[in-house]
Amino acid sequence: MKLGPYEIVSPLGAGGMGEVYRARDMRLERDVAIKVLPAHLTQSPEFKHRFEREAKSVSQLTHPNICTLHDVGHHDGTDYLVMELLEGETLAQRLAKGALPLEQALRHGVDIASALDAAHRKAIVHRDLKPGNVMLTKTGAKLLDFGLAKYAALPSGPVTAPNAATMTNPLTSAGTIIGTFQYMAPEQLEGAESDARTDIFALGAVLYEMATGKRAFEGTSRASLIASIMSSHPRPISELQPMTPPALDRLVRKCLAKDPDQRWQSAADVADELRWITDGGTSANGNATAATQGARRQYRRGLLTGALVAAILAAAFVLAIREPPKAVSSLYLNVSLPGTDVVDGGLENLAIAISHDGQSLAYCARGSDGIHLYHRRLDQRQTTKIPGTEGAYDPFFSPDGEWIGFFSGSKLRKVSVGGGVSIPLADSIESRSGTWVDNQTIVFAPTFGTALMRLPASGGAPQPFTTLAVERRERSHRWPEVLPGGEWVLFTVGIIDSPGGYDACNIEAASLKTGERRVLVQGGRMARFAPPGYLVFARNNVLFASPIDPRNPKVTAAPLPVLDGVGGEDTSGASHFSVSRNGTLAYVPGTSGELDELVWIDQSGKIEPVGAPLRQYDHVRVSPDGTQLLFTIGPARSVGDLWRYDLARATLTRITFEQKCTSPTWTPDQRQVVYRTEAGRYEVKVQALDGSADHPF
Repeated sequence: MKLGPYEIVSPLGAGGMGEVYRARDMRLERDVAIKVLPAHLTQSPEFKHRFEREAKSVSQLTHPNICTLHDVGHHDGTDYLVMELLEGETLAQRLAKGALPLEQALRHGVDIASALDAAHRKAIVHRDLKPGNVMLTKTGAKLLDFGLAKYAALPSGPVTAPNAATMTNPLTSAGTIIGTFQYMAPEQLEGAESDARTDIFALGAVLYEMATGKRAFEGTSRASLIASIMSSHPRPISELQPMTPPALDRLVRKCLAKDPDQRWQSAADVADELRWITDGGTSANGNATAATQGARRQYRRGLLTGALVAAILAAAFVLAIREPPKAVSSLYLNVSLPGTDVVDGGLENLAIAISHDGQSLAYCARGSDGIHLYHRRLDQRQTTKIPGTEGAYDPFFSPDGEWIGFFSGSKLRKVSVGGGVSIPLADSIESRSGTWVDNQTIVFAPTFGTALMRLPASGGAPQPFTTLAVERRERSHRWPEVLPGGEWVLFTVGIIDSPGGYDACNIEAASLKTGERRVLVQGGRMARFAPPGYLVFARNNVLFASPIDPRNPKVTAAPLPVLDGVGGEDTSGASHFSVSRNGTLAYVPGTSGELDELVWIDQSGKIEPVGAPLRQYDHVRVSPDGTQLLFTIGPARSVGDLWRYDLARATLTRITFEQKCTSPTWTPDQRQVVYRTEAGRYEVKVQALDGSADHPF
């Protein structure tokens, strides 16, 4: 099918007032998005007028955060708009997965506010800002659909449900009330005139939803929803996300003021305020509230990139109590990395540690000369690369802060924070971290599939500390952390064939004196202690906390989430955070479940997209003849099902259906693939590509 010079390729989506198609501009040889007026509305002068008004509105707007209008046309009775083709997902689709990490919410908020400001300067009020009208792309958030939801009534009467604008979103209606109910300002509900401040109310609702994963206003019916918007106030963001800077709470509350005169008066002010929160600033009550900046993160082959963040949480983990006190405050600061280095624990290992006194950071970063260990005091600007720490991973401090333990070259080593020669202490192949019990003793995990060992901090023969319980199908003990008092050690217990990987494993404590073991949490990883008495652990990229007595470890209440957006490694269960004994939390921002783009990189460093759809790819292998790609796709980075992508046909084909595959490779004739499965104990299998059954290698 063709519309003028545009060849329709495939449908992209449809709503009550627009059908959108992917098309090819045959003149300029580029892909575009074409929006057409549905056939049942083409005879309505009212709807045609609104369609034309959108074209005129968007044609006046040139902004990097607004979808660009390329052309308008009419072909065989069909009116159409030719728009920029955007690759990504809508904010509504992203919010279906939950709240956004703070850094992303702030960044997208700046983009949306900037787009609204550009529109308002042209005297254009959007009036239907909502997550479904925001597209998240690699270059930022893009505002869509100016005018598509601006409908009053058909000449024959109100628009009925089948024809209502944007049918895929809940509680959308048309008539004298214009917009989508959840994001409508009180003046819209009253049928009054809208202005720029109406969009600012909707922006506040969108910011609230990005930060919390919940709508600002809810109702079991249209009437109760309207009543909520008109008379109630949403719960403070900090109650739902305790790590939220107070300044963001204040900003959103002001956006959502019932009286337009009490809101921010321009979107530019909102954008500036969001930038201020992102870059660092001081709120009215004196609490510093700089958020996590600079984590424009690419998660490619296990590397975590972005800013290293220290969240100073003086007693902030009291927020894990069911009724969090209102007076608790937090201080956020960024720790920028030197040059172009990126935080990197070596694909599967920890990348960061904070000293017991909360004054120093140790982290592993990859530069042009490989991975090294870095040291930084938080009261100083200078970051020091420690010589002799090539290939370092899993750093941890001694209690006095004078030494850093780490792993490198199949050895457990220690090095003075002031530099000098690193000292080998014990053999350790593919370790899973360690902890200094006191200044004389270290407990560590020597390999990825063993129990814990202990040895003198001066070196010597390691001695067993824990034992794998074969009857409970334990496959590893890892990520140890000594509790205050020095008797108990926290650690993660990996279970063979646990359905959720390391997020479904146990967190236990073992006594250094008696060997007694206690299960503290079922389902979690990377247990750490936070004062005055909280067990902090990770599930996916979210940190949870439960009260605990460190000298008699027992979890006394159900865990509550305290921080979202913490980077980690699905393969090993590492989560990139560390907690000091004074309540300082340092972490590397990141998320689980982000979608990847496959790209070609030539010898000069030029990057060219492969063209495959965005998925969670891992273990990518090019076929011997270069015509196909083999990889895993799954909910975890390291384990999933095997798929192949035909480069010539641009087709994606699933090969296995067991969700436990990893490390695939092609056979030379390309008729089979060999892979490892983690279903039960490890097993190597061969799968024929003609569809016949797999079999053990």
